[in-house]
Amino acid sequence: MIKSIKILSLPVPTRSEKFNLFFQSLERAFLTKKINDEYKSEILINLLGERAHNVLLYIKKEELNDYEKLKPIVLREFQVTPRECLNSFKNAVKSSGETYIQFAARLTANFQYYCSLRKVNSFDFLCDLLISDKLFETLNKETATHIIIREAEDWFRPIDLAKECDIYISSRSGSRKETPIACGYTKDPFKNRPRNYKPKIKDSYPQNLERQNKNCYICSDSSHYARDCEKRFKPKESNGHIHNRKNANSLKVKSEKQKTMSSHNSSNT
Repeated sequence: MIKSIKILSLPVPTRSEKFNLFFQSLERAFLTKKINDEYKSEILINLLGERAHNVLLYIKKEELNDYEKLKPIVLREFQVTPRECLNSFKNAVKSSGETYIQFAARLTANFQYYCSLRKVNSFDFLCDLLISDKLFETLNKETATHIIIREAEDWFRPIDLAKECDIYISSRSGSRKETPIACGYTKDPFKNRPRNYKPKIKDSYPQNLERQNKNCYICSDSSHYARDCEKRFKPKESNGHIHNRKNANSLKVKSEKQKTMSSHNSSNT
């Protein structure tokens, strides 16, 4: 009996998000073989093999013989978080040996499993869930982590999620603008500015305000600014020019001394 069920059902998955699909195929095999309820739990434990050890450690005796009670315990042990389940659904790709019908069935099972984790049971709830998921995708990593912690096992409706985000952001940095991960923006307000960006000057700021003290750092004159200095664009004299000027001055002094001495000698004579 276990062997025939094993043939009719999918193998025990290695990835947590596929357990819902595994249970669907298992229950379909139960219906095909008309398995009595009293044997379903035993078959499930045998199929799980070593993976059932953790479940058997804390399961109660009355739950062990009841398939409907055993199933949610197994799912809780191996299931992924709702966020991981949603990401798995979005990133799903068709396998090479899989038909499109099988791929569509797998996508359907995964999305239904995600909705069951979110406890969605109406169209309005489904719309709210899709909007909340889209809003969550626009959050940066820091805010998203905060929301995940606040959600715990539940999820925020769109308006509640928006309020949580606004409260968190305002408490963290006042007027700091929230930036999404998906767009690749950063919190640096200067990083994404264009090169020709010019900050706006407030109208109340005095445009022609003149400072009282005008000190030119080029010529040390207090009558003008350095930007208006005539010597601003004049080439600086090199050290060689200064050295030559010193030599010329020293030669001039020597010649004057010689003239003075010669005139003095002539007068004595």
